[in-house]
Amino acid sequence: MSLFKRLVTALRSGSVSADEWDQIRANLITSDLGVKLVDEVIKEPINGAHRSQEEIFETVKQYIKKTIAELEPINVNDRINQRIDKFCKMGVWE
Repeated sequence: MSLFKRLVTALRSGSVSADEWDQIRANLITSDLGVKLVDEVIKEPINGAHRSQEEIFETVKQYIKKTIAELEPINVNDRINQRIDKFCKMGVWE
């Protein structure tokens, strides 16, 4: 079953767990549209980011550190070309 059909079925039945919703939302944003608009969805704290500011700050900080560590070994020109390729794929209307 496609992700979109899973979402509709789950919403109609009212049986969507928070983890399932996060997975569905992340997949809709990152892959099912055919264009990867975002690299990753950072999970929000249960109480919401506005109520758990220190927790979300730490989560974002760890994500940024992880991403920098992944990007550092890549040659600067290769990183630039990858970024250009990524953004050239966005917003192309055929």
